[in-house]
Amino acid sequence: MIISSIYNKGQLNNIINYLDGAILMAPRFAINYGDINLDEEIELLKKHNKMIIIGMDKIFTESELKDAVGILNNYINDKDIYFYVSDLGLIYFAMENHIQNRFIYDPKTMITNYNDAKIYSSFNINALGLSSEITLEDIVKIKEENEFNYLYLVFGKRIMFYAKRKILDIYKRKLDIKNSDNPLYITEFDKNNRYPLIENQNGVAIYRDYFISLNKEISKIKDIKYLYLDSFDIDSNLYLDVIKGYFKYLNSEISNDELNNIIRNLDINIKDGFLYQDTIYQKEEIEDGKN
Repeated sequence: MIISSIYNKGQLNNIINYLDGAILMAPRFAINYGDINLDEEIELLKKHNKMIIIGMDKIFTESELKDAVGILNNYINDKDIYFYVSDLGLIYFAMENHIQNRFIYDPKTMITNYNDAKIYSSFNINALGLSSEITLEDIVKIKEENEFNYLYLVFGKRIMFYAKRKILDIYKRKLDIKNSDNPLYITEFDKNNRYPLIENQNGVAIYRDYFISLNKEISKIKDIKYLYLDSFDIDSNLYLDVIKGYFKYLNSEISNDELNNIIRNLDINIKDGFLYQDTIYQKEEIEDGKN
């Protein structure tokens, strides 16, 4: 199934014919969200017989948990609605209410081997999100060793940093910088890379500066339950080309070569991330008196 994120009003209308379902990023309850009206988008998805998933993609503090449970209770009786969450506490709520089969749990980088998958799949949830920082070989191994429903990002920018603190707001107030609605990017002082940055009441998130696209590898993972495409930081017309290309390939309307041509002609920064190499963390050598 092709699943797309939805952040803004009107976005779903543009792509609804080329997806099987959508993650509606709930305002205030997701790290990255826009201005969608959940109830309006839910009705649109129902009208087109598409899967409805409410995105509650953030970690909740104790003081925020009551509101999180509140939105779950608002939709708990509608069996057509599923939930995309990254906080394990919400899975506990689901188990208490016997609705865990409607929850997709995506802890971002935590599911890195099939034993991880076995533990979390034992909760009898609908699906697990696989880490985006492991190799393609590991992805294939996990789904072979532990047969389960998985969600995996096949196109989009991957989040690389998240903090609950409003770091950018502190910086702006310190330098008396006025707020701007323009897209925000951060660069390293010795590089030209521009990393997209989102800050809202949930904190600050920084994304990688490139798009991942698994168009060349799609034949090896097309049996994953939820093939996730993220629409963040890409022109709406380009994104339509992306999702239409994947949809047509998965429905045998075009060949893999044709899909590859579509992605290549987008003229955007695409890399394969960690698909063919493990993430390596090197210990920093510290000399006496120096950092």
